[in-house]
Amino acid sequence: MKKENKMVKMLVLFETPAGYAMFKLQNEKKLKNVDNIYDEFSTAEKAQENLQLVAFKKFKSTADAVECTSSLHEGKMNKTLKKLLKGKVDENEQLAVGDAKLGNLIKAILIKSFAGSLTLHLVECSEHKAQLFDYLKNRMTALAPNLTCLLGELVGARLISHAGSLVSLAKAPASTVQILGAEKALFRALKTKKDTPKYGLIYHAQLITQAPAKLKGKMARKLAAKCALATRIDALADESKGAEVGMECRAGLEAVLRGEQERGPKKISGTSHKHEKYHFKSETFEYDEANDVPKKPVKRKFDDDEAEPTTKRAKIKLETDLSTRVVEVGQHTFRLTDVECYKDNVISEAKMV
Repeated sequence: MKKENKMVKMLVLFETPAGYAMFKLQNEKKLKNVDNIYDEFSTAEKAQENLQLVAFKKFKSTADAVECTSSLHEGKMNKTLKKLLKGKVDENEQLAVGDAKLGNLIKAILIKSFAGSLTLHLVECSEHKAQLFDYLKNRMTALAPNLTCLLGELVGARLISHAGSLVSLAKAPASTVQILGAEKALFRALKTKKDTPKYGLIYHAQLITQAPAKLKGKMARKLAAKCALATRIDALADESKGAEVGMECRAGLEAVLRGEQERGPKKISGTSHKHEKYHFKSETFEYDEANDVPKKPVKRKFDDDEAEPTTKRAKIKLETDLSTRVVEVGQHTFRLTDVECYKDNVISEAKMV
């Protein structure tokens, strides 16, 4: 779809003996293909159809009128005309003037006026931005002091806004906090089977931006773990201890970063040792038929077998009447269940009569 052009309003400045008049042109298309513009304003009715009075600035006296006329001839802008143009002409409006010298003078004045208004607008925007930042700083310090200490007010607020709330961010694991904000890149990498992103919104934290390119992924992983811990303390702790945990975690991460930078890249072990050049030595071996005889298996003996010899129980035969199978032992009489019994188990395998 084509964008519609904004309608530019055209104003007409007209000087009369009584003062300055400013008109608004009703229909610009009507005057584009006109050979003689005077015919369109020959009567009051035609002029009323094409123009509409916007403002009129009256001369205070005859001396004021003479002063305005003389100042225009000298190339200066008088106060009466300045008051008329102030607030009536915007950037999206065009002003038609009959005198070219007066038009150049008004153009220079309007440019200065627009520049001044633009500067004033920028100052107001900067003041409003400072107020918003102070409000954000106070709110983040009160709600999530530990997270603010690790990431800063702006990055911490963006993480909380992306997660939905501070409690939702506290429920997320460190791996989710690390890539929060890079969901599209993550799913695209999984779909195309490429490397997944190492960081999301957490990339804008100071601890990661000041780290070298090779350590950004490692610092993002460590910072995400500390942020998950700090967020849970801010959201779920019963008593607020301020930003003590956040300050300790930040000091530890800064120490790790300094150590990694001082250590430099790791060297592969053994690269400094020079090895001798390898020479291939060809050796041939002959087949020995004498050694190709299977050996007899040897039974292994254990120390337990020699130390504890097996003891066999001696069997005894009881000479009794086989028909009755009754044995008298002292005052007791037993009926045997088996004729051949072990000596130790005679009583246990007999039943008392």
